[in-house]
Amino acid sequence: MQRFRWSARTGDDSNRGPALGFPVESRDSVAGRRDTTDASLQSARHDWRTREDPFENIWPKILEWLETEPNVTAKQLSERLTAMAPVLYSGAQLRTLQRRVKVRRADRARELVTRILSGADADVVKADAATRRQPSPTNDSSVTISRE
Repeated sequence: MQRFRWSARTGDDSNRGPALGFPVESRDSVAGRRDTTDASLQSARHDWRTREDPFENIWPKILEWLETEPNVTAKQLSERLTAMAPVLYSGAQLRTLQRRVKVRRADRARELVTRILSGADADVVKADAATRRQPSPTNDSSVTISRE
């Protein structure tokens, strides 16, 4: 079966369906897909907020929690906020908090890597490596266990 497309930009009527008198839509346009190569159809990227930040006032406290407990999850933080102020915070803001925590952790990791690579804190890195947990001598990874 031949697919017919009508081009509004060129005004070409050769793609009209046979004896139909109107343009036949392609399967792409029927399925809701559109040609994103046309600049006028592409959505503009924006960098402004569409609503107020629900964590603007409490963010310093959240940062403090993240510094004191680096392994705390956004879900746990959300539960703390809900317990502190159930009127202001609920589970509805969990995804927003997860995004904010993810960005904060990525920024913090970038800061640490930059500091390490710059060599400014070489002594700190050596001290950190010395205090890391060493494998115990009883835990021999060369031993294999087989089922019988």
